[in-house]
Parts: sequence; structure tokens; C-alpha cells
Amino acid sequence: MKSLLIVAVSILVFARGEAQPSTPSTSLTLRAAVNNALSNNPALKENREKVNQADTEIPVARSFILPNLSAVTTGNRQKDAVNGSPRFDGNPFNAYDASLKLNQVLFQVGALDAIHAAQKDVTISKLNAQISERDLTNNVIQAYYQIVLASRNIETLLTQEKIEKEAVDVAKHREKIGRGQLLDYLQAKTQLALLQGQLATARNQLQVAAANLAYLLGDTGQKQFQIPDKMDAPKIETVDSLVNLQDAVIPEIQRDEVSIMKIDDQKSTLWGQNLPYLSLVGNYSFASYKQSDLLNDDANSWGIGLQLTIPLFSGLSTIYQERSLDSQKAQLIFDKQSVQDQVSYQQVTNRKNLETALENIVTGTEAFKLALDSYKEARRNYTLATIDFVQFLSVQQAYAQAEQALNTYRYNYIAALGNYYAASGQNMQQLVDLLEKANP
Repeated sequence: MKSLLIVAVSILVFARGEAQPSTPSTSLTLRAAVNNALSNNPALKENREKVNQADTEIPVARSFILPNLSAVTTGNRQKDAVNGSPRFDGNPFNAYDASLKLNQVLFQVGALDAIHAAQKDVTISKLNAQISERDLTNNVIQAYYQIVLASRNIETLLTQEKIEKEAVDVAKHREKIGRGQLLDYLQAKTQLALLQGQLATARNQLQVAAANLAYLLGDTGQKQFQIPDKMDAPKIETVDSLVNLQDAVIPEIQRDEVSIMKIDDQKSTLWGQNLPYLSLVGNYSFASYKQSDLLNDDANSWGIGLQLTIPLFSGLSTIYQERSLDSQKAQLIFDKQSVQDQVSYQQVTNRKNLETALENIVTGTEAFKLALDSYKEARRNYTLATIDFVQFLSVQQAYAQAEQALNTYRYNYIAALGNYYAASGQNMQQLVDLLEKANP
């Protein structure tokens, strides 16, 4: 079976049955398309980089509970007032000071919770990346087979064009020998002209589908790909044997759960900044009036001790900040419930869409067989002049519509599979493997 050839990014698309360039091309399987998208899609790369950004927040939060050691050196030119007890008889003098200052928090409410909140930010970023990977995989699956569907629509129209050209020739011949009417010839020419607009629209749809896939792949190179003309899908019994709704992983729900716990950490950290905290403080210094004597043993002094800090008033900002966090927590709880309800709804909806698409394939296959038989019989009768062009055209259009409908049903089944897997929290890579097996 023929393949269609696309050039990603430049979006030059050649449908089956049309002339294809001799430029070497690479076969693009569904697995390769998904892998390329997961590696190159810039939006997904951005979400993955956000994980690295969030990861750097952990050592930043940890630094607030580590010792704070600083070295301070000063040199002053000063003079004491002479009406008191002036040094150096009130003459100007130099004063030098060098010291090491230590501050280590020993106990503060919420000190560790700030680290826990940063760790939850990393988890949230990873869940966002998982959501992007899942949605991107589903979008690539649908875009990939959208190209096959668009190509098949073009092939159907090309076949219809060939049939109508033959009908024009027959009608013209009959009109010349007096066995047909000029009206049949004109109607045949009219239908052939109208078909050109349909072909132009179908080719544009194919280019749009290729542009969408190129966008998802994130491929800016001028590469040519062959996409196999296959659009089969695993049986629904196979899907049911693999899908496990009990072990569903819905990252949106997990993200809300982690975000709720993060709010609790933030509240604890917030209150810790306004509650008494205990620190170890130390100071080791040298003081001298001469630089040469600055580091002498006689010039040093030191002190170490515990410092208890009791915040008394901060403008009531903590109370309003806590209210803001409580509101955020309530929003997350509502969002979690909304997501759970939406997931349940989408699971039922996509499951029914899956069943409907499967039923449509069965009925569409039967309708296509009947339409094909009808077309063959109508074509024979039209050649024998036992039916007019209008009757033949009606049968021909029914045949084309039946073929296009069957291809659309097959695509809808694959699209419903992708949506069902995504809504059910299943492994999208498993679906890719199933589609690959169904389309070897």
C-alpha cells in the first residue's frame, strides 16, 4: 500500500496517487513521532526546565537554617571630644577593628517546613511535566492519524475525479452519436468542476494536518518523512484487558493534593517568623589603634551566648497572610473535587465515544461494501445507458461518502482511544505500542 510523503516544517505534502519527489525520505512511525515530540517539543522542554528551577529552591531554603558566619573589618580616622575623657589628648587617631560574627538558629517554628515546601514545588513541577507529556503524546497520536485520514480523503476524491472524467467522456460520446442528451454532458462537466474545489480544500486540510504534526514534533529542519497509510486500532477487548482504572494515575489530582500540603508548610513557616526563636551567637574580634598590632593576642576579645528573639508586633500582616493562604487552600480543595468529577465524567464520555466509534466502524464497513456493490452495478448500467447521469452520480456520491465516513469512523476510534487512556490515567506509551502492533 502506498504511503504519503510530508516535509516537516516546510509542510510540502504529497497525497497518495500524486507525483512524489525522488528526494530520499525516512519512514516516520508513530513511536518515532512520539519520541521525537517528547525530545524536541519546546513547550515540554520548558516544563522540564521548570523542574530544574524548582530543584534549586531546596538548597536556598536550606541555607536559612545553616550557620551564618561573616567577617567584618573596619578602619576609622576619629577624634574624641576634649571636654570629656579624650583619648590621645583629643588629637585625631586611627582605630582598627576586625571580627568574626556567628549566628546559628537553634530553634524556630517552621524552619524545616520551608524546606518541605520547596521540595513540594519540585514535585508539583514534575507533575506538570507529566501532564504535558501525556497531553503531547495524545496530541501526536491524533495529529499523526489526522494526516492519514486527510490523505485518504484526497485519494477518495481523486478516485471520484477519475470516475467523473470517464462519465464526461461517456456523456460526450453519447451526445455525439445521438444516444444521450447535452444536459447529461453539461451536468457531468459541472460535477467535475465542483470536485476541483473539494480537492483543493482536502489538500489544504492535509497541509494543515502536517503543519500541526511538525509543530508538535518541534522539528525545524527540512526533513522528509514517509507516514504509512495504515489506520487500524486494537480491539476493545484488548484495551479492556489492559486498562486498570483502580491504578489510575491522575497527575492533576496529585498536584492539588501536594499543593494543599504545601499550603500547610507555608502557614507553619509564616507563623514561625513571628514566634520567639532561639539562636547561638558568637563574636571574635581584634581592636587596635595601629595596623601592626591589630592581630596581637592582646588586642583580641570574644564572646559566645544564646539569644532569644521575641517578635512583638508586625502590623498584623501575619493574620492577613494566613487568611490568604486559607483561601488558596480552599480553592485547591474545590479544584481537586472539580477535577475528580471531571475525570469521572470524561472516563464515561470517552468510553461511550469508544463504543460508538466501534459500532460506527461495523456499520460503516457494511455500508461501504453495499455502496461499492451499488457503484459497480450503477457503472455497468450507465455504460449500457439503462440509467441516466443523475442516477449514476447519486450512486457514485453515496459510494464516496461511505468511504470517507468509514475512514472518519476509524480515525474517531483512535482519537477516542487516546482520550480514554488520558482521562483514565493510563500509560500513554502502552497505547502507542498497541497502535504500533495494530499497524505493523
